[in-house]
Amino acid sequence: MDEFLYIRRSRAGSLTQAPETGILSPAREAHSAALRKDFERIKRRELALEDSVLKTHHRSDFEQIRIDRL
Repeated sequence: MDEFLYIRRSRAGSLTQAPETGILSPAREAHSAALRKDFERIKRRELALEDSVLKTHHRSDFEQIRIDRL
């Protein structure tokens, strides 16, 4: 790949812009710390993936997801 274009949008009211959940918020920092901690424990085989915060959660409520066409 010779070039790459990344477009970032800032949307008022989004989780990354809201003061309670924004990128540098205490909640986001705590979540990131938990991810890093569990990732390291999984690498050292001290924790199973399914017992960690990294476990995949599948949604079954697809009727509540709104998809907008571009």
